[in-house]
Amino acid sequence: MAKKVLIGAVSGILLVAAVIGVVAGVRRSQTTSSGGGDVGLSSTSRYVSAFCQPTQYQDTCERTLSKVSNSTAPNEIIQMAINATKDAIRSKFDVPDKILKDIPSLAPNLPQRNLSMLQDALTDCKKLLEDTIDFLDATYVLSNNMEDLVLRSNDVITWMTSMNLQVSSCLDGIEHPAVHQAMIKELGNSTELRSNALTMVARASKVFQAFGIQLNTGADSRRRLLTHDETVYDRDSEGYPTWLSTTDRKLLAQDMVKPNVVVAKDGSGNFKTINDALKAMPAAYPGRYVIYVKAGVYNEKVLIDKKKINIFMYGDGSKKTIVTGNANYKAGVKTDQTASFAVQAPGFICKHMGFRNTAGPEGHQAVAFRINADLAVFFKCRFDGYQDTLYVQSGRHFFRNCVVSGTIDFIFGGGASVLQNCLIIVRRPMDNQFSAVTAAAGDLPDENSAIVIHNSRIRPDQRLFPDRFRLKTYLGRPWKAYAKTVVMETEIGDLIQPEGWKEWDGQPEHCKTAYYAEFQNRGPGADTRARVRWPAFHVIQRQEAQKFTVSNLLYTHGGDWIALAGAPQIKGFRRA
Repeated sequence: MAKKVLIGAVSGILLVAAVIGVVAGVRRSQTTSSGGGDVGLSSTSRYVSAFCQPTQYQDTCERTLSKVSNSTAPNEIIQMAINATKDAIRSKFDVPDKILKDIPSLAPNLPQRNLSMLQDALTDCKKLLEDTIDFLDATYVLSNNMEDLVLRSNDVITWMTSMNLQVSSCLDGIEHPAVHQAMIKELGNSTELRSNALTMVARASKVFQAFGIQLNTGADSRRRLLTHDETVYDRDSEGYPTWLSTTDRKLLAQDMVKPNVVVAKDGSGNFKTINDALKAMPAAYPGRYVIYVKAGVYNEKVLIDKKKINIFMYGDGSKKTIVTGNANYKAGVKTDQTASFAVQAPGFICKHMGFRNTAGPEGHQAVAFRINADLAVFFKCRFDGYQDTLYVQSGRHFFRNCVVSGTIDFIFGGGASVLQNCLIIVRRPMDNQFSAVTAAAGDLPDENSAIVIHNSRIRPDQRLFPDRFRLKTYLGRPWKAYAKTVVMETEIGDLIQPEGWKEWDGQPEHCKTAYYAEFQNRGPGADTRARVRWPAFHVIQRQEAQKFTVSNLLYTHGGDWIALAGAPQIKGFRRA
């Protein structure tokens, strides 16, 4: 039943919503179906070897699959790995509470500010660990059938990436060294199982191909069964990602859309605050729920939780409808909790709104907007802050005709995020600081995560302009070992240092394992002759750059989700 709901319920954005919506059913009944016909079951041991060979922890992989029998189909092998990962993570749900009790011995005599932040981090860890199960269940459902596993490979790899990033976010929030190490130790082999399961899912198509497994992929049979990063997908004439519906395209194209509710500070709407409007949203609302936020400055901390899927929120303009806050790290708030506006629900679309964090450069990490959800679109929005302005935590995101401003690492995270036709403004940092446009995350090589800046402009603001050569600015730095960042067909101002990229402090190895690339940029800062000589840095050609276009990085088999949201887009390159 769960599989039927997943495959048949919806297309485009609603596909992912349906998957997440049926995970409760998956937990009650996890039946399997090979879906691939006779695939030569006597080859089971060779399947195990093929799946385990590319994993980082081969011995763990082989032990996990030691109970595979001759009647086990290849997709069921993947499901065994997923179930083992779920069991391991579930067994760790009580770890944050356990470590909380051990804080007096692990971290004695902490100042109250540090203690509060540590307690908040461990509380967040409990929720983040629980959220991983949603992504694992969604992947399990889809892997009931080998054809679905291949056709929706980008979906399942994205979900498994998000699963891994939830745990990574948990660890990122625990800054005390002894407590951080205690959490890593307590997570135990669940770390290895997460890594292996992601690799197995990402390489499934290649394994099926190697064994000559014939799959009925319908209209998509013309596509070769290749690994995730080798596949090149089709695109429509408007350049939208493949998951935006016609209805959602119209929503973005229209200046005014009939809303379900109106938010207005002056009392002329249904609610005076965005949070009140969200609280009143019906549970399991069918279709797109539209919230119109009238002009005004809304000083409230907004969180759209994971159950409030498929919201379309629009305002009167990015400089007229503004959500603001000033929570910051210096004041004792964890980075992710500083966000003025945060989204945890898939299918979020936003238009004509502005988001600010006014803490200033002295507040250090201070997020204006955080997105930890899949299939999100932002059209003509504005994100203003200083350090850590826009947190693309996980999922697939498309930003079109937006403005993003900041100083240090002001576009950061592990999402698969494309910023297209955007204006990126570097603000003036403090005199002892540098600026970096991006700080991509990425813990594992097979993750579907990258920050892509396409056909945009990178410029200094007026206050920085006179000091733009003295206060150094870089295109980015690798936050995590497998960070991926690509800048292509973009106008780069002269504020960017000739070397282009900067090492993450104390992590020189990231300069070997990460992936940083530039393709056909223009402007005085686009000259690559003096760029860093890292193994991680590449000046790429068109074929390589194709992997990072909207139609490839943000692809989902279920439909053109960005086009459905109504945002114009360039699916391939600006120049043919």
